[in-house]
Amino acid sequence: MSESQLSYISSQIIGWIYFTAWTISFYGQIYENYKLKRAEGIKFDYVYLNLTGYAFYSIALSVGYFDLSEGAIKGVQIQDILFAYHGAIMTLVQLIQMFIYPTGSNKLSKMIKFSIAFYWLFFIFYFYLTNISNSINPPTYLNVWNMIGYIKVIITVKKYVIQSYYNYKRKSTEGWSIFNVLCDFTGGVLSFVQVLIDHIFRGISIVFPKIALGLFTIIFDLIFILQHYVIYKDSLQEDTRKLYQMQELEDNKVNQIQEDQQISTDYQEFNIKKLSNTQNIQ
Repeated sequence: MSESQLSYISSQIIGWIYFTAWTISFYGQIYENYKLKRAEGIKFDYVYLNLTGYAFYSIALSVGYFDLSEGAIKGVQIQDILFAYHGAIMTLVQLIQMFIYPTGSNKLSKMIKFSIAFYWLFFIFYFYLTNISNSINPPTYLNVWNMIGYIKVIITVKKYVIQSYYNYKRKSTEGWSIFNVLCDFTGGVLSFVQVLIDHIFRGISIVFPKIALGLFTIIFDLIFILQHYVIYKDSLQEDTRKLYQMQELEDNKVNQIQEDQQISTDYQEFNIKKLSNTQNIQ
């Protein structure tokens, strides 16, 4: 087996492993919200930014993979496309959960509303200037497809900063899925490794948004891991204890209501039988 064949096979294997790790990571937060019947652990700003980021990422990678435009991002793998589409869908599911379950004081900030609106308006305006009116002719690294890739990187950094600060402010990671973080970290490392293999052994150009996303993912996931297992470990145990106590109280209330209903039903049946017996005697 030649070196090029070995590097190709290695790249594909690593690509599918990181695709799997990043794909299943979304289900951790979805399950966490479902289990707690609350969505206070993940910041509203994080989810909205995530949805916007994956929408941009899906557009940029689709154009690059299917070669729909001159100057599109090169070196896009099928795993990248599938991951971006899946990420957008699963983030939408998380957003729906946040409208179903209680979120407490967790609300979408005005700053993030403005940021999201700005990103979309910038994309539309820049696309018009570069691809429709041809008013400007930027170099490849500044064309609209690379530009929205850069926006995705900015959004990623911003959402991670917001969530890590949110955990810091609450002094807890309760409700924030560590399963999501561990899978995300695994995917980030492998994605970075794949880019290096493709560049060194196969001569494929480095996809800047992809390698930047991998690096920032690794850095912030390490912060989340420290927050969960070291900094706020005691706080998490206390939150878990309180959660179990709340659930136990709720269960006791439900049981008490059911017992009261049963007693009421038995009492009504007793009165009916008593009335029936009285009528028979008469």
